[in-house]
Amino acid sequence: GDTEYTVTIGTEAINALGETVLAEPYSWKFRTYYYYSYYSPLSFGEYGANAQVVDANGRRAIQFANNDLSATVSFKLYEMELGEFVKRYAEDFKVKSYSSTGAGINTEGLESIKTWSIYVETSLQELILPEDVPTGLYILDMSSGDILYDQLFVILSRSTLMVKRSGDELLVWATDINGGSLAEYEVRIYSERGEKIREGYTDENGLYRTTVPEGYEALLAAGRGEEGDVTIAGFEWAWASDNNPYWWWSDSDAGGNHAYTTYIYTDRPIYKPGQTVYFKTILREDEDVRYSVPPEGTPVTVTIHDARDNVVQSFGLATNDMGTVNGEFNLAGGAMLGNYEIEVVAGEETQRETIKVQDYRKPDFEVKLSSNGDRFVVGDEVVLDIDVSYFFGEPVPGASLDVKLYQLQPVYSWWWDEQQDQATEYYWILYNDSDRGKTDALGHDSYGMIATQVDDWYVRESWTDSLKEGTWGIEITADDGSHQTVSSALVFKVYSASEKISLDTGGYYKRPGESFTIEATVSTLDEAPVSGRQLQLELREWDRETWDYSTILASSTLQTGDDGIARVPFTIPKAGYYQLRLSGKDGRGYGIDYNRWIYAFDDPGNWVSRDAFSISAERDQYRPYETARFLIESTFSGPALLTFERGRVNRAKPVHLTAPLTLVEVDIIPEDAPNIYVTVNAWQAQDTRLPDEDYYWGSNMPDSDLRTTSVEVQVENTEKALAVTITPDQESYAPRQEATFTIQVADESGQPVEAEVSLAMVDEAIFSLSDELAGPIFQAFYGRRPATVITYDSMSPYREIYAGGRGGGGGGDGALSSSGPRSDFPDTAAWFPSLKTDASGKVSVTLVLPDSLTSWRLTAKAVSSRTQVGEAVTNITTHQEILVRPALPRNLTAGDLVDLSARIHNYTQEFQEIDVSLQSELLALQSEAVQTIQLDPGDVGEVYWTVIALAAGEADVTVSAAPRRDGVSGDAVQLPLSVAPLAVPDLYHLAGDFEGSFETTLTLPPNALPSSVVEIELSRSIAGSIFNGLDYLTGYPYGCVEQTMSRALPNAVVGRALTQIGVVDPGLKAQLPDMINSGLQRLYGMQHDDGGWGWWFDDNTDAYQTAWVVFGLSVTAEAGYPVDSGVIEAGVTWLKDNLESMEDIRTRTYALYSMAYAGYGDVEEARLLADQVYELDTFSQAALALTLQRLGEETLARQKALGVVPADTKLAAKPEAIKDWNKLSADEKKLFARQMEVFAGFGEYTDTEIGRLVKA
Repeated sequence: GDTEYTVTIGTEAINALGETVLAEPYSWKFRTYYYYSYYSPLSFGEYGANAQVVDANGRRAIQFANNDLSATVSFKLYEMELGEFVKRYAEDFKVKSYSSTGAGINTEGLESIKTWSIYVETSLQELILPEDVPTGLYILDMSSGDILYDQLFVILSRSTLMVKRSGDELLVWATDINGGSLAEYEVRIYSERGEKIREGYTDENGLYRTTVPEGYEALLAAGRGEEGDVTIAGFEWAWASDNNPYWWWSDSDAGGNHAYTTYIYTDRPIYKPGQTVYFKTILREDEDVRYSVPPEGTPVTVTIHDARDNVVQSFGLATNDMGTVNGEFNLAGGAMLGNYEIEVVAGEETQRETIKVQDYRKPDFEVKLSSNGDRFVVGDEVVLDIDVSYFFGEPVPGASLDVKLYQLQPVYSWWWDEQQDQATEYYWILYNDSDRGKTDALGHDSYGMIATQVDDWYVRESWTDSLKEGTWGIEITADDGSHQTVSSALVFKVYSASEKISLDTGGYYKRPGESFTIEATVSTLDEAPVSGRQLQLELREWDRETWDYSTILASSTLQTGDDGIARVPFTIPKAGYYQLRLSGKDGRGYGIDYNRWIYAFDDPGNWVSRDAFSISAERDQYRPYETARFLIESTFSGPALLTFERGRVNRAKPVHLTAPLTLVEVDIIPEDAPNIYVTVNAWQAQDTRLPDEDYYWGSNMPDSDLRTTSVEVQVENTEKALAVTITPDQESYAPRQEATFTIQVADESGQPVEAEVSLAMVDEAIFSLSDELAGPIFQAFYGRRPATVITYDSMSPYREIYAGGRGGGGGGDGALSSSGPRSDFPDTAAWFPSLKTDASGKVSVTLVLPDSLTSWRLTAKAVSSRTQVGEAVTNITTHQEILVRPALPRNLTAGDLVDLSARIHNYTQEFQEIDVSLQSELLALQSEAVQTIQLDPGDVGEVYWTVIALAAGEADVTVSAAPRRDGVSGDAVQLPLSVAPLAVPDLYHLAGDFEGSFETTLTLPPNALPSSVVEIELSRSIAGSIFNGLDYLTGYPYGCVEQTMSRALPNAVVGRALTQIGVVDPGLKAQLPDMINSGLQRLYGMQHDDGGWGWWFDDNTDAYQTAWVVFGLSVTAEAGYPVDSGVIEAGVTWLKDNLESMEDIRTRTYALYSMAYAGYGDVEEARLLADQVYELDTFSQAALALTLQRLGEETLARQKALGVVPADTKLAAKPEAIKDWNKLSADEKKLFARQMEVFAGFGEYTDTEIGRLVKA
């Protein structure tokens, strides 16, 4: 029940060693309530801040709850000076939760200045502070009988503070309770340690700007006026303006800007395992879009994370004189697929950018879609043009086409964004997939349909107008005959009418009898004005009985002018709720209408809601030095402060509100770009009287409320945009031709700019797989910014108060020339990360083009020292008249019989007879090597060869096309083909030393295949022999987990051994890290979602494989190579969680050994296994012994840390005559394992007999 307890510990209390622990008795009190009750009988609030600012000139009311008592309640006030108050506030201010008690403010050393009592009954109550209590800082106790139920910090004052914080910048606005600015008003800022860290006085507008010194955290702002009047505003979230009791869902940091803006981008958006990623980062110090180049040499850490956020690689870089860094990293041949992230850390800030890693095949052609519009009206004809062409510019004739029609359902974010007026993502619901087609000789086809509306479920409607919008998607999939399909989609919208209308009344709130102007606008769906359109305007009154707007009070006919707008003066006759309905018909006779609601009032205080407070801008976008007009709607008049905010408060302007509408004009300045949030801040007096009804729930009632409302305006920032152009020396090239590109950079006025430019040349086919991911560079630096200023004020602390004894529980992603066949087909042809333009703003680069026949996209991104930024994209084409496109499988197995094919293209203007041949050392042709094909101009033909894969190895397959007509160049393409052995390798190792010559006998396995090859390798040291395992690893990129770990582990051991024995081999040293990292990436990719490993990525987790990988990764980390600790920890967690289900005791033993080696040993489980030592084989016994040895060392380290044993304690040394276990021969291990068994048996027998003796 409701009982107070006192617990006392006396001086006779002793610890486990029998020592006295207290020199004098210690007591504390606590109170219990009924188990099913949340609430204290008396409380200033069950949830919320234990502080309140009270208007000394107002009612002086403080609300509280009386839940279970009908009794006399006593109140006691303790007064404090500002310094004392700050000290106690720092220690005892809190936000109560439902399970916490109210008391807890220390009043020791304070004298009570006033005590009084009132009689209360169960209900929501209020306390009126006596008139003779002067302004000041107090602690208020509330008790009944001898029980202290709750306490509250009370600030009795005639003034208030509003503080806007952005990082360490503060803007304080000091006013009286009603918002009148206080000039020459003292303001202090205190730290969380109670230190005064800033002090100053407000200007004539009551404003004081300051910063929080480095190394301090601000606790509160205090203002001091005449006659001891003091007020405060804290910096905890409880003091944030418009806060509510559910702020734990939101971010409550100090707001403000990031110290840096970081733009990270790569040469392209998507990669395959085994490729190199090139990246660049532009770093700028950022003071709310005021940029500066960081000092040259600023350290930057770059970390690569795979799709599971495992660390793949990490390295340090330093910025150049332009504040940029660049680098590269290699993806392992079997790396995990998915979305990777490049993380850049500068100072204390982190930024990430996504890249995709997928095992893709680049398409050879693309599908382009266009239509006769993107917006249609029901009944319109929709015509879709389909063009299929190869990336090298030629059409794809005769391509088969599949057409799918979808209804699209828009996807919007959960939280409303004013910028999001159209959906950018959709759910695609299949509507029809029965249409087929084929491209003509020019690679073209068309598809038509009559625009109809989507099903009602997918229609987008608005409650303000009758226009309905449906979205359709058409997907075209093309196949050029190579069985490689490429798809493209187009989205269009269908509307219920061809025009749309809107109505602007200049605000929602009007006075009866006061004239205002109504503007009715009619435009096409493409926003073109419609003139001469007749419209009907009706004023409808709310009917309280029918609950609709059926009563028409007035109507008029309007006609739009040349600008598509009809203007008419209008007057609301009397107070009330009204609907303005605008209706008409579009040019096709479809009905269109629009509704808007208005509230007309007589008394500014008679409002539908206290939330009727808003600001709107005349336009959405401005240019610097233009005058912006803002309209403020309010239910109250009085002083206000207009602040211009973004990442900081840029400036402030006092204004005076005149309800209901206030017009404010402000000049836009360059610093407002790219966007600014214009915020109105005004104090509104509140009624603090309790309601007449007896409510069981309420909250504290502040004497005044800081009302804030904002509007965002966009501001042009073209002076920061660079015009970048890329000019190639010609538009089309042949493979292996030299090409020169000139980049020109200029500012908005056309003047040249010295800038740093990156240039990437990437196969256009890549961008059919993924769009650019980094986003436009200009948007990164000068795009829309969020508002991050946080506002705090004196009246914000909130408390939920419950009354009436309700009860409840506690808290709580010929052929070619002599140069040979084409074989170089990179995805990225060139990457120049840091070119510098000269004084003329130009820089040129020359390169030899690769063998690919495609369209190459060149992307240049530029940045100047003044952080002007820009980018440009252009394309060139590599093309030839005769070309070969071989179609090969990914790999073969020795003995395979397959048909290989190649498609031959003739883009000459004449008929061609072409001899096509195939060559490969590892393939035996079963058909004619040279085949002849006849092709008309523009034709494509296909030839086939039947081949047998003779032996394993890496084969180069060359397909050549030689035209018989003189003067016509042919083509040849060479591609790699892997042939795997139809066998498994058998390895034999022999170690020893010799001088002169050495002979040995090698016995071939009885089941060796006739195609078997014997390879003999001789190494001068075991280290070199083990190192050869690296090539073995990389030669099998699709090996399973066991193969990968079994080949990667020796490499790590070799790296450690080379260091320990002092072997210096620059070649080995340079190769090892990349090879080991390659193995690690593959293992990361094969880890299962549960943390364990199986044989492959998508099978069941296996205990032994998991233990093997955990052990291997631990050894690799111990060898000094970077291994993501989270990967090991996840593996250990799986082992620990599944120990009991490992039926094989040997597997469980090895799992414990791996866990111990990784530093996560389990002593108890290891000891339990020691009791079953006879059931273990020799290997497992050794693993258990090593586990216990490692755990013993860990135990000793913990004992030292706890002081259980002296810090210099050492484990007993092993006698030198006894060899280390890992140096024993196999026979020796068997012998000693048996000895350990005998010893363990003897020990167990001894224990038993001694036990019998003791009992006797």
